[in-house]
Amino acid sequence: MKDLILTFACDQPPKLGHRLQAKLLHSSVRRSGYKGDFLVVHNQAETFFDHTEERANDLEIHYNPKLGRDRHRIQGIKMHLDKYVDFSKWERIMFCDTDVLFLSSPAHFFNDCDADISYAYERGNASRRAFNSCWTPQQMKKLLQKRLHGINSGQFVVRNHKANEVWATWRNTLENEWYRNSKLQDQSPFNKMIHSDVFSSKALPPYYVKFPFQCKKVSSYWDAKLLHFCGWSGSLKMRIMLQEYLGHNLVKKGGNEVLALELMSK
Repeated sequence: MKDLILTFACDQPPKLGHRLQAKLLHSSVRRSGYKGDFLVVHNQAETFFDHTEERANDLEIHYNPKLGRDRHRIQGIKMHLDKYVDFSKWERIMFCDTDVLFLSSPAHFFNDCDADISYAYERGNASRRAFNSCWTPQQMKKLLQKRLHGINSGQFVVRNHKANEVWATWRNTLENEWYRNSKLQDQSPFNKMIHSDVFSSKALPPYYVKFPFQCKKVSSYWDAKLLHFCGWSGSLKMRIMLQEYLGHNLVKKGGNEVLALELMSK
């Protein structure tokens, strides 16, 4: 069975930000030498891919910004992907937010996936608002004592026999264990799920995933295998993503620099 990289690119019309980010993500995956499948879930009638490729597929869904509860917003769609995708077709599934770029083969992530869920830590503490909305005050005290870093739900690998259960637990944790406000509705239930010991879980090596907007020194993520541009939004994020994409992939052909459009079509 093949592995799958899965992302979703849902925008409120006429915006196209997530769709454009997903195109950069897919291009970085293709250029990495990845041999598995790629699936983008989106809400545009227009076909996502401009070329025919057996390993790359897109799935159009009906966009409902109030899926589940109002607090789910657009982030909630990622927590309902098990309702649209048959995970049993693949051995391992790696979910990625659209604001992600691969700097080397995703095989590193799949080969290190010897737990039900493999995940990446951020630099911020797990007690921060982005991560703590599903913790009771008593649990928060223990969380502070452990001094754990928060877990980012924007990239993780799950084995297929646990995928449906992982997505359902993630979603149910948000529905049933929401104690305080946060703008990041997906992060907190994901953190709670990982630390609840319902699944076997394992942190990815610390140099696998880097967050450029959390540390502006380029040298701090030279050894990264994946960059996640969470933290900022809008045109600035897209500009920085494109800058990093070109900087990583720019090559010389016959002494002339490859044009950006030509590079992205490979």
